[in-house]
Amino acid sequence: MRTDLTAVLVLAGVAPLLAQVTPASRIVHVVVNDPMHREVTGLPRQSFDVIEDGSLRPITAFSDANSPISLAIVAQSIPAAVTALSRSGDEIIQAQSVADALGALAASKNSRKALIFTSGTIVGEIPSEIEVLKTGSQNLLKAALEVMNSYSIWFSSSRPASAVEVNLRPPIGLPPLTVTTR
Repeated sequence: MRTDLTAVLVLAGVAPLLAQVTPASRIVHVVVNDPMHREVTGLPRQSFDVIEDGSLRPITAFSDANSPISLAIVAQSIPAAVTALSRSGDEIIQAQSVADALGALAASKNSRKALIFTSGTIVGEIPSEIEVLKTGSQNLLKAALEVMNSYSIWFSSSRPASAVEVNLRPPIGLPPLTVTTR
């Protein structure tokens, strides 16, 4: 018997962060955790279903947690423990401002892109392919781990401002997993 786990992302209020990639495309960032709250990586595209307004939507692109990521961090300094997380192909970029971070991410060739900032607010629109997370400087390592272990799922959309559910088809042999969308 298969159990689907569902996480709901209500796009009202976060529409600027999930703006269209193309006129009929949207993106959702997903983190999968085991019962001990550890991030689960290595799940294939076929493990996920995207439901929009009650209808299954085709996944048009997928980057798993093991894909190279460009991570821009707006902070006074980046702890050595964060830079030590970098894997082959990853870019960890320190920036003094959100504008500098966005410029560096725009130049990156990695399909997974994330921005972590530790103070202030973001003014203006952030491209939807960039995952955004605000955290305190004391939680920078935890935030970097969470972003680096997330999945990016692009899908064909019929209504850009509608609610989206991401269902996980749990792999056989694993404990129940939870899905969180951002």
